[in-house]
Amino acid sequence: MNGSKITILGLGAVSRSLVNLLIREKAFSFDDIRVADMSEEAYSYFSSIGGKKENFINVRFDSKNYLDIFADMKKVIFWYDLLTDSMTRFWQKSAWKEAFIS
Repeated sequence: MNGSKITILGLGAVSRSLVNLLIREKAFSFDDIRVADMSEEAYSYFSSIGGKKENFINVRFDSKNYLDIFADMKKVIFWYDLLTDSMTRFWQKSAWKEAFIS
């Protein structure tokens, strides 16, 4: 394991495959994988494969909370946006400027 942390936004089919690959290849441990998704089904899946409850962030990204969420991710080295909401790209650019650069 590389000692880094990863946050994955959205736990659909693609990100599930990614999580399984990261664990199988020992790129990350479950201690270092955080998932942000508002679905109870996503949480059930994450916990069923060994994901830690404290590493699951049950949240809906919207224009009112995205800066707080991204600011909390300053300590994360890798993060992947696998959400289907098209506004996420816009929020990332704004959050990068306000939360990561400042």
